[in-house]
Amino acid sequence: MRSAAVTLDRLHGDNATVFWRTTCRQLGAELLDLGCPEEDMRAEIMEFQDAVQMELMWLHQGDEAKA
Repeated sequence: MRSAAVTLDRLHGDNATVFWRTTCRQLGAELLDLGCPEEDMRAEIMEFQDAVQMELMWLHQGDEAKA
């Protein structure tokens, strides 16, 4: 999750979009391959997205004070 947040933070525009979609799709495919029901997989992806968003906010929490 941290690795995804750091990578996403370094990318911009289309590169960020492609990375994010690819990451989420790969995670979803991996969960399905492991036998995770589709509904549960979708919930896991949403939780992953929330966790990455929180990590991005944490990475930049000091940036607001600097601005």
